[in-house]
Amino acid sequence: MMINFTLNSAGSEISGFELGNIDICIDDVEITSRNKFPSQAMMIFVSITDLLDCIRFLIENKKQRITFNATDSSFSLNFKKNGKLINIENNNKKCVANLYDFSKVLYESAAMFSSAYLNKIKDVSVFSDLENSLKDFEFTLKKYYR
Repeated sequence: MMINFTLNSAGSEISGFELGNIDICIDDVEITSRNKFPSQAMMIFVSITDLLDCIRFLIENKKQRITFNATDSSFSLNFKKNGKLINIENNNKKCVANLYDFSKVLYESAAMFSSAYLNKIKDVSVFSDLENSLKDFEFTLKKYYR
């Protein structure tokens, strides 16, 4: 399983509203926002925050189904919690994963992406939203998966 976040451009100083993409690979299924027409690139920092919050709601049983709509993009993911599994759907692509495994990989990928741009981002509010979402997500993982 792999979740990868990419930034479309990375200069010495970047905006919190930069566009980027997400790739999710589970078994032989790849769900991606890349290489679509029209473009499905999203405001990547804001979208990662929203994605973490969506999955956190599933873990905490606040929702059984939730749709992630990427910020400033037509890209979306439908999630459905089914016991210890999570069903993920984007258009005609569908995959299933263990919710804990998916959540752990999501957290690690988001944290790694975040730390790579910590010193370059100039919009403090966008970045602190992402940092707070990562902290909340980490707390939820520890609480529900000891």
